[in-house]
Amino acid sequence: MKKLNYLLLLCMMAISTWSYAQCTGMGGTAVNTGGALCPGDMTSIVLAGASAPSMGDVSGYSWVISNADISGSTDPLNSATYVAGLPVTADPAVQLMEVLSNYVSDAGTYYLTSVAFGNGTWTGADMDDIGDVTLDPNCTFTGTSAAVEFGGAACPPSNNECAGAIDLSSSLGQGTSMVVSTGPYDNTMATTEASDPTDGFSCFGEPDGGGANPTLENTLWFKVTGDGGLYFVEATTAGCSVGTGIDDNDTQIAVYTGTCGMLTPFACNEDGSNASNGNYPSALDVQTEAGVEYFIMVDGFNFNGTFSDGEFCVQITEKAAVPCTDPNLTGGTASAADNIICQGELTSIEVTGALAPTEGTVNGYGWAISTGDLQGNPDFANDPTFIGGFAVSAEPVSPLVFDHSSFAGTSATGNYFYTLVAFGNGTWAAGTNETFLSEVVTDPNCTYLSNSFEVEYYETAFCPDSMVSVLDVDKEILGMTVFPNPVKDVINLNINSNDYITATILVSTVTGQAVREEQIRLVRGFNNFTMDMSDAATGVYMVSIASDTHQSVTRFLKQ
Repeated sequence: MKKLNYLLLLCMMAISTWSYAQCTGMGGTAVNTGGALCPGDMTSIVLAGASAPSMGDVSGYSWVISNADISGSTDPLNSATYVAGLPVTADPAVQLMEVLSNYVSDAGTYYLTSVAFGNGTWTGADMDDIGDVTLDPNCTFTGTSAAVEFGGAACPPSNNECAGAIDLSSSLGQGTSMVVSTGPYDNTMATTEASDPTDGFSCFGEPDGGGANPTLENTLWFKVTGDGGLYFVEATTAGCSVGTGIDDNDTQIAVYTGTCGMLTPFACNEDGSNASNGNYPSALDVQTEAGVEYFIMVDGFNFNGTFSDGEFCVQITEKAAVPCTDPNLTGGTASAADNIICQGELTSIEVTGALAPTEGTVNGYGWAISTGDLQGNPDFANDPTFIGGFAVSAEPVSPLVFDHSSFAGTSATGNYFYTLVAFGNGTWAAGTNETFLSEVVTDPNCTYLSNSFEVEYYETAFCPDSMVSVLDVDKEILGMTVFPNPVKDVINLNINSNDYITATILVSTVTGQAVREEQIRLVRGFNNFTMDMSDAATGVYMVSIASDTHQSVTRFLKQ
């Protein structure tokens, strides 16, 4: 009996030795021939010398992705650096072509290692990749690991396409007037993709303002799920800790609803309400519906082939809803320090106290220009004196700094009016760029105008400045400021003189007709004088202070 047991043991040992003798193989040598990879790129790894045993129910070839070199490991799936496994195949991949971003997301160095194995069993539900296999360490062979650099600064950002949009929904519902800033985001390496939309960005490139035709260049994508609130969305470097800020803070925004690949245009903006000369952040209002997903595409400005790129933040501010019947609605009060504009000078008009309704698809603010007074006419677009309107914005643009002579229809010498329009419940006219106030079909029952601020525009040959006395103008010797401007009754003159002199104050119309004249004595330093203008007609006046050798001239508006 003991002899029989001994013989059985010897037989079992012989069978076991024979079995493991058949578990021979090689993982092979893997070489990366494709260099660094970006999301969406395929690997290009050449494999040579791999052979797998055919023992057991599950055998064959596969690859393991890890954070470290695991060459020669017999237990690659239990390595602390294991990241993912690829499908099991019956034949070795002489050249591995896989999209690495299907398996990894973080930038860094990854190692791809060929695994030749036998005597395995399926344990995973999918029975697809090597991660679903229980390997037999005595029958597993790994080859030489191939290192691959993935991601990094040279690759497009993860939100380069709509499908990778960064979810900013947590920025919503944080309280009225609370600014929630995320970022910075860098569009320097961003690209356009086949999945990008073909419409909805007609305001890009400022096509009607001397820029290029609308194109997409360095787009980044974000998204929010609406909660029914109204939000002011801005792409800007202001209040944002950036390294290399986007050029001139010049961004563009287009908002869409729907799903990636089937997007519906919602809103577009090229210069927002906080834009100023040399600083052009885009911004717009988004009236959300609960449960609706909004995709926000941000691009850099394209000015005739020069693209703005760099870092910016996305800032979302919740706004209080304002219905068309709100008693506080108003176009505000428009004013400016200078009411005479000569060709080549910039118009600078400010507005205070404006409040627009937030109802409807299109709402906000826009400046209207006309040859007549529009104040009190909510149907201003049908006024025969209306010439056109500036870009619609989510907040009132103040001051409005603009080259008057560049606006179509305003190049001739004459009187023009600027009026801020605060409106809601508007729609875009069909076939327009969906940018300017003149392209909005407004609802007169939901439209509110400021006073119409009048300016006198002169072509160069007729500019009053060319008719000023040849006396030396040096404000360090004789300078003057006028306030308030506009004036209702009494005007204050602050005059600075560098000596004790006699001077003449002259108030005249822009055509040269004298209205007030007074000789005064000036002391060295600051001198204060007042003039009663209560009986003067409404209009623009010139006021000068002149000595025998110097003078200072300025303008003011009498209301």
